[in-house]
Amino acid sequence: MSLVRIGFAIISFIFLADVNAQSTNCTTSKCHQSVTQNRFLHRPLKTKDCLICHQIDSTNESHRGRKGAHPSVRPFTMEKITELCLSCHEGLKKAFAQKSSWTIHSAIEERSCIACHSPHGSEHRYLVRKDSIKNLCLSCHDILKGERSSLHSPVSEERGCLNCHTVHYSQHKNLLKEQEKDLCLTCHAQPIKGVSPIGLALKKSYLHGPILKGRCTSCHVPHKSTFAHLLKENYSMNNYLNGEHPISEVAHCFTCHDRTLIDRERVTTQTQFRNGSKNLHYLHFQGAQRGCHLCHDSHASNNHSLIRPSFEYLTKMVPILFERSPTGGKCATMCHKTLTYDREQEMINVLDR
Repeated sequence: MSLVRIGFAIISFIFLADVNAQSTNCTTSKCHQSVTQNRFLHRPLKTKDCLICHQIDSTNESHRGRKGAHPSVRPFTMEKITELCLSCHEGLKKAFAQKSSWTIHSAIEERSCIACHSPHGSEHRYLVRKDSIKNLCLSCHDILKGERSSLHSPVSEERGCLNCHTVHYSQHKNLLKEQEKDLCLTCHAQPIKGVSPIGLALKKSYLHGPILKGRCTSCHVPHKSTFAHLLKENYSMNNYLNGEHPISEVAHCFTCHDRTLIDRERVTTQTQFRNGSKNLHYLHFQGAQRGCHLCHDSHASNNHSLIRPSFEYLTKMVPILFERSPTGGKCATMCHKTLTYDREQEMINVLDR
């Protein structure tokens, strides 16, 4: 072996020994010993490889003249911290390369990884700064503050937010694990206590517009709501409404649908459910105080206009015998015998005489 190679080997050994000594000294000295006391440690700290992340600045004079002092560690900007993390965490690096089309957790982009993770160690798995993923999320996202009548059950489970969201990046908006409707159906395709299986409804002939568009959140709030069934507004499932303020009981429907459906006794084009110009929605709602749920299904039906095949009365299911025609239709229930309507030529029914 040449003298040059021997010299290089000696220099390398001395350098590596010095690096390891510095790394070891970081965690055994009185200054930094405390960072090793956590239950879970960052791997570089666990192996005493501090210089994987930190870079000694030998030109800095701030520590000179102190007994036993060492050169300072160069300060990091938030941007540099994220770059540093990405140098080891390949999954995140791949996502950042696709950030124009992927959703990146805003905490990473705006505040760096240490917004959620402790860089050295933690008493909690994944080096998170809170005792659970859910509490960590809630330290920024105040989605559960305020009054609520209904809470989405996944939020209260041990996995909490991770039931529906990824933590770092996603190919879907809002860091969802899948497209919105597909994600909801991972649970709601099957019967859940107190909730009908929406998966079966999707096989029916007619679907509610938001479901067709895959937008369950058009009607439902994903985390918590002051209304039943996580709805955005009040929606009574009673057959009969309160005579004093009936509109407030079905306010949810009219976040999308025109209130002309129930406000005007005579209309021309605003609804297909009319006899000549007589608005039959107005007749049912304002006259008979019937709720929307009595005749319409919220998600899907095999009948046009989401007409239900039956409704519940006391303990029995009462059929709705509805038939549609090109210009109208006819209907019979326990409420009335067969009545016919036509948009072009007003029909004279027995109850009208």
